[in-house]
Amino acid sequence: MESLDALAEKLLLLPSLAALQSQLNQKSLCLKLALLEDPGLQNLVKAAVKRFPDPDAVVKEKQLQTFVQGRSLHLEQLQPVFQIMSQVCEWTGHVLEAFKSSSRLVGVDFPVTTSLATVISELMVTLCHINFLFEECGDTRKVVVVLLPHISSGSDVRDRCKIISKRIQSYDGKLSLPEAHAQLFKLCEILDTFHSPGVSRASRINPESLKVIATQASVPKEMELLNFTGFAISSRNLSYLVTPYLLFPQEASKDVDDLTTVCEYTSFLKVSRNHLINIHEEITKLKIKTIPKITPIIDFEAFMEENHSLKDLVFFTDIVNEHALEALGNQSAMTPYNYIVGFAFALTSAPFCAAPAFPAEIDGILGAISSRAGDLVLELFHEVKRVSSLAANPPNTDKPAGGKKTKKKKNQANTSTSVVSTADQRSLWTLRFALHSLTVSMTPNETELRIHDILYRPANFLVQAIVARVTSFVNGSVYKTSSPVGLVSGDRKDAHLKDIDLMSLLIAAGVPIARVVGEVLRPPVGADHIKATGVLPIIDVDFLYNPSRTTKERTKRVFPKADPSQHFLLAYASWYLDALATKASTGAMVYSPGRQTVYSMTEMNTVRFEAYFNPTEYGALARLVGASGFRYLDDQLLKYVTILVGYVKEMAVQNVNSLQSLKENILDEAKTAEAINHIKYMPDFLDKATSLGLCLSVRNDISASAMVEFQGGRPEVPVRTERRSMLVDAFGVDVVDQKDIALQAAITVHANPTTDSTLPSWSLLPPLFAVALHRLAYLPDTAAAGAGWDNSVGVLAGNAGCLVKAFSVISGAVAACLGMGDEGVGAWEDEFWKISTTLLLRLHKLSLTCADKDRPPQLRAAWSALDEFGRMSKVVRADWLDEWAPVVALNVGMAGLGVGGGVAKVGAKAVLVG
Repeated sequence: MESLDALAEKLLLLPSLAALQSQLNQKSLCLKLALLEDPGLQNLVKAAVKRFPDPDAVVKEKQLQTFVQGRSLHLEQLQPVFQIMSQVCEWTGHVLEAFKSSSRLVGVDFPVTTSLATVISELMVTLCHINFLFEECGDTRKVVVVLLPHISSGSDVRDRCKIISKRIQSYDGKLSLPEAHAQLFKLCEILDTFHSPGVSRASRINPESLKVIATQASVPKEMELLNFTGFAISSRNLSYLVTPYLLFPQEASKDVDDLTTVCEYTSFLKVSRNHLINIHEEITKLKIKTIPKITPIIDFEAFMEENHSLKDLVFFTDIVNEHALEALGNQSAMTPYNYIVGFAFALTSAPFCAAPAFPAEIDGILGAISSRAGDLVLELFHEVKRVSSLAANPPNTDKPAGGKKTKKKKNQANTSTSVVSTADQRSLWTLRFALHSLTVSMTPNETELRIHDILYRPANFLVQAIVARVTSFVNGSVYKTSSPVGLVSGDRKDAHLKDIDLMSLLIAAGVPIARVVGEVLRPPVGADHIKATGVLPIIDVDFLYNPSRTTKERTKRVFPKADPSQHFLLAYASWYLDALATKASTGAMVYSPGRQTVYSMTEMNTVRFEAYFNPTEYGALARLVGASGFRYLDDQLLKYVTILVGYVKEMAVQNVNSLQSLKENILDEAKTAEAINHIKYMPDFLDKATSLGLCLSVRNDISASAMVEFQGGRPEVPVRTERRSMLVDAFGVDVVDQKDIALQAAITVHANPTTDSTLPSWSLLPPLFAVALHRLAYLPDTAAAGAGWDNSVGVLAGNAGCLVKAFSVISGAVAACLGMGDEGVGAWEDEFWKISTTLLLRLHKLSLTCADKDRPPQLRAAWSALDEFGRMSKVVRADWLDEWAPVVALNVGMAGLGVGGGVAKVGAKAVLVG
């Protein structure tokens, strides 16, 4: 290709505009593509055009600007399109003219602001038509003749319009299908040539002519797209024509030149709106029939974005509501496409409407649709509760009250999940998809809608309306108190756990409103699985850990980041999760339980974690995002916790034999050492367990800070946190019942007694964490974990306290899911204490006799972590602690780290000497 300077000299030396046109036509396809991307080349062409005193220069310059300006076209996407057009037209120099002709063919003028997606969609429409005609005709010249008709204005347009309309209306089966499509397309082309309202022309176009193609028995796949485009264009042009006469008949009658009598004009006004409504009804029926077939051909979402608007609802309230109800009841997948019903009609008539009336109409329409959306959410709640109840409480097939045993039917499944039928799951999926479709149709890419001086955000309006309606439902049906304030007031009468429907609380109240709306508005998960089996998966696998994956695949997992272009809350949640997932086990951050703050331990960090992980910041964040935002952040932390808990379970399953041997032979030192040596992946597990404990600690601190904020300004919001989920009297209530409900719901995925066959592995949780504490003692001083105790911030080396925090919280939550009660939790914590103290005492004994290089560097940090567990446990009694590890032995760790007073150091020295 020539250089830009050489081309500039040629263009500036050309003698006439015709020579410039010829020069551009003779250039290769590369020049045409370069015009799209090179601003310098565009400016040269414009400068060359302005040099010539041609009367058509201005027009041609605008045509050139229409083609080369305001578009972000990618060469790799447009090059195949230009190649196909070049092949069909048989000459390269007319690529530009073919492109313009194709725009006239589909009735789109390609304005400067046209997006890339719309351009590609319209080109695909043209190419479908070109390919079909090429197959039918087989002659390139005939195709060119059909593609490039020269339609004039004036009487010729009216006469041709009458002839084509009559020919389509008189269809008797003799007209072939390709001819019918060609006639319909010519009709759309003629309509697009109207540059000013022509009432007489529009009155001769009968809407019955548009039913011809819709009544065809079988239509080629390419023609389905052509039909839909033709109907949309016809509807748009008719809307432009009749709108002024429907709104202001007196003023419009002054400009009518083709109507000869008042009677003809009056009759037109009576039938015009009926014609328009009939056409819209035909369009809706055709959309329901053809859209599933044509969606794979084009980017239909981008196409619909250019062809619908929220303002259309103002003028088509009755029609839209009727079609929306029909689509929601029968064709929920068609809901987003109802908005083409009023395309361009409202845009034409909006300037004539009164300013106060317009926002009122939109408020009414939004309220009606959000009410319907709220109904769908409530139906979804009831359906979730019913399906979950069936799965959790299968019918009792044991011995009945009468004493007679029921005979088991042949081939009856033994699993309780069989009671959840496919119809139930289909119903749940349908409700979710209906609400998702309704919301998508209400919220196009425009985030704001400004009407005069009023600014609307339809998405926010809809979500707030849904949240308010569902909140009212939860408060009225889940809690048996008259007001949710009674639940957090501490009143024994209203807040006693025995008066609360626990099943409903776990299903509805345990899942916050923001999460419910988010789950419903998300696209359905497992679409391929649903299409193949017709069954909706109960669990969203995108946010849960898959225990069946290999260790190599597991190490590559990266937690999905939120889209930073969305609300800043997503960016906050993504940043917190990324920091906890990547920095917790590297030593870059350490947690101080006394100050409830995470500190940066390296000077190289560009971001100081203590500026974001502290109670003051948590409280400010709670005030900023509110209750719904706080619950969303809590849900994101729980998803990460769920992943880590799945890894903990996988670790127990992979080392079940070694852990069982350690558990049974804890008093045999040789067998214990052999079992510890056979445990696999312990360094990786120590990192994951530390991250889990740190995440649980941060989540607990955030919940505590949020509770302080909400109790002052929003006392009706129940905040979820460990052992603070419900502020109730502990009298008559088990400890397990006060555990974190949301955490239990997350862990139920990995500890479901009805579906999980690996539950015995959970009994190995105490020896697994005891070995992890043993491994922590051998971390080197130079490791990323740091060394000793930092008195300036009160931080224990290696986040050792987070390890025992993870065991304490997870063991209690798993025990609650398995229904083990207080005795089960106490047995696990007692077992962990015994195994841990036994292993650490052996290490302490070894450190007194071995060389310095063989001593466990972090033994004192491990002792301190065990001491913290003793103060953390609500089940293990003090006499149990003193039986297995005397208090003076625990002081060894604290004294060696430089923490504590003189009494502790004297006692520690006595133990060390002895």
